[in-house]
Amino acid sequence: MKNKSILIYILALLLNVVCIPGNGAASETIKWYSYDDAKTLEKENSNKVFLYFYSINCYYCGLMEKNTFSSSIVSRYLNQNFIPVKVNSDKERTISSTYNIRGNPTSYFLTENFEVIGNLPGYLPPKDMLNILQYIHTDSFKKMTFNDFLQKK
Repeated sequence: MKNKSILIYILALLLNVVCIPGNGAASETIKWYSYDDAKTLEKENSNKVFLYFYSINCYYCGLMEKNTFSSSIVSRYLNQNFIPVKVNSDKERTISSTYNIRGNPTSYFLTENFEVIGNLPGYLPPKDMLNILQYIHTDSFKKMTFNDFLQKK
């Protein structure tokens, strides 16, 4: 009877880890890099760079965290196809100045060599973010407009 109770406890624990969002394999979080770490990684990685500027007291930055970056589809796509970099505009003013940041949130899309492809200021919902990431990652921005890309999807 004691062994049966232990087995039930272990099964319940495993189900809890696997099935509850935010734990284990059920959820994926973005592996954010610092700007300096990404510059080092860039030399050994062929992924484009997603550069996200935020500030602590920014309402729309909080929405990006809560809605967009917590989306498992967005986080998985970012982790697999980009080097995601998170920059606090208030603390890392030199980097913010380099990219001429005037408001938060701001998303930059860079080549593997940190050359600017484009940027978007403001909040991006998960679906919009995913479409933009796919547009950039597939190099479709070199061949067609974003609207053409969306129509072909």
